[in-house]
Amino acid sequence: MSAENEYYSSIVSKFKKLENKLDVSLILESRMFQYFTKKQAEFNASIDRLKSTHYKQIKIFLKENMGLMIAPEIKPTYKFIDECDESIIILKELLELFEAVDFERLENLRKLKPILESHPFKERGARNKCQELIQSCEDEIYNLERYINDFKVKILNRYSIESFNSAFGYYAPNPILTRDRIRVNTFICWIWSADQDFEAFITNVLCHETAHAFHHQGQDFNNKRCQNFRQILEEKYFFEGIAQHYTNQFAQFYKKKLPDIKKTFDHMNEKLMRKNSPYRWHETWEYNKQVIKDAFIKSRQKKYMDKEIFNKILKQEEENYHNQ
Repeated sequence: MSAENEYYSSIVSKFKKLENKLDVSLILESRMFQYFTKKQAEFNASIDRLKSTHYKQIKIFLKENMGLMIAPEIKPTYKFIDECDESIIILKELLELFEAVDFERLENLRKLKPILESHPFKERGARNKCQELIQSCEDEIYNLERYINDFKVKILNRYSIESFNSAFGYYAPNPILTRDRIRVNTFICWIWSADQDFEAFITNVLCHETAHAFHHQGQDFNNKRCQNFRQILEEKYFFEGIAQHYTNQFAQFYKKKLPDIKKTFDHMNEKLMRKNSPYRWHETWEYNKQVIKDAFIKSRQKKYMDKEIFNKILKQEEENYHNQ
């Protein structure tokens, strides 16, 4: 078997795992599959960098900014496709998006536009023609991006945000129920972020799930772990708000390494999340990082925690900070 055929077969075998839940021919004959075969080398390289570099930086950042003395040692699992039914349903819907949008063309238009803009035509006719082409690129990019965004909003509106985000990855606090404590579902992330930076997107996903793990298992400078984690699993605003806050902070910190990481985080939050979503509650915290860090450490020692109690702790810690 030639290297090319072997490469193709390895991709096909990954999709064949879905045979009982999805018509595999829909994937193998789709525009999405053709695009993915061209992109798989980039896909694999992004995951390799996530494992070797980005995850190390996530752990260092979270340990310091969450005020932990000991961080848990957890090796994430990177699954090509999660076999849970809900992810498969979402995958079917995303296949429709790929059939409606030529992502390869969108990518090429984005590359072409700055090239045209940087070309110094002196002759007026050529310059005018170039401006027409630039405007044509802008219009088509705008229309494609608007269509993609509207399509994603429609998908999100069919699910609770918690169940939808679990398709990208999850943290499992109970190791008895699953072998994977932290999982990133790489293919669902890739297909959702086809119009964005995939590497930045999966880094945000991994940071969010790692923040949950550190919240649960990390030991602070009093050698104490979180006392209320089982209870706060039901308090989605607090549980997800903390993870989103630290993911946002990491994205801001890591922009020099991954230039699109903050833009990718903001795109998901601002354009696709409802303002009252638990995943956007952290945006209401108008406090500096030290106050939030101190409030977070204190919150872990409470027997019961919710958003109202945490807001009170934030106000108390702000007073303490200014009275120092």
